[in-house]
Amino acid sequence: MSEINKTTKMIEKLEDQIRKCKRENVILSSVIDNTKGKKHHYQLVEAGRIFEDLGILEQYDKAKVTQLLRDNLELIVIKNED
Repeated sequence: MSEINKTTKMIEKLEDQIRKCKRENVILSSVIDNTKGKKHHYQLVEAGRIFEDLGILEQYDKAKVTQLLRDNLELIVIKNED
């Protein structure tokens, strides 16, 4: 009976460790997703500044240029994830 109790306690400890690892995995996944989103945002801002410095935003519709930048950066991010 003592061996069964020891084994049961070991199993419970392992199950607790698995739950902790799963929680940490969820947290880390969330951090990674947030980091990717911030990186994408900063790339968009940087590209916008370059276009603005070159005068492109004055020559073309700013909203259309911004949307094109956003779309292309999303394609680049998706391609890099593959």
